[in-house]
Amino acid sequence: MQLANEINARRILDEYDIFNGLFSSPIFMGVIIITAGLQAIIINFLGAFFKVSEPLATSILGTPPIPQQRLCCCRAGAGELGP
Repeated sequence: MQLANEINARRILDEYDIFNGLFSSPIFMGVIIITAGLQAIIINFLGAFFKVSEPLATSILGTPPIPQQRLCCCRAGAGELGP
């Protein structure tokens, strides 16, 4: 949901097309890529350190989340997009 919030925060004047010009800013795209990468690392490898609850998280000795759990999280984040 953090990524959805970053995309939604680009528009502040009640504009409905939040994707307009999304790829025109290389700095913003870099921030999105870094945020997504860090979130993946935290969930898959540093879950115990950040105290992310099981079973969605993975400690270094655990197993990664199953694809259905990842898809559920992506759907929840996508539900946050829009005005």
